[in-house]
Amino acid sequence: MNSNSIKNFLSSSYYDTGKLTKSDYENYYKPFTIKNSYKTLSYILNSQYEVKYNPEQISAPTLLVHGGNDTWIEPTTSFNLQQKIKNSQLVIIPKAGHLVMAERSTEFD
Repeated sequence: MNSNSIKNFLSSSYYDTGKLTKSDYENYYKPFTIKNSYKTLSYILNSQYEVKYNPEQISAPTLLVHGGNDTWIEPTTSFNLQQKIKNSQLVIIPKAGHLVMAERSTEFD
């Protein structure tokens, strides 16, 4: 993992890449500078563990947030999840990408 990989990752996760700062790039890259951290992340991502969840069993009020311009996950995924979670609400944030809470953080105050 190098700093260019992080820049590509963040650029593909934001709708408005002009909001990305040097500090954003540095903070996302910093964990990869720790010895063996990349090995740990690689192990987790390539794990053979199957994650199981049943959204139908969620009973707490739930807010789902989706970036209106997310290029990683289709909005239909969030719509489908919202249908499975009782007492849930889905908010689509326009002009926001996959990292909507970072990109549009002022809307979560």
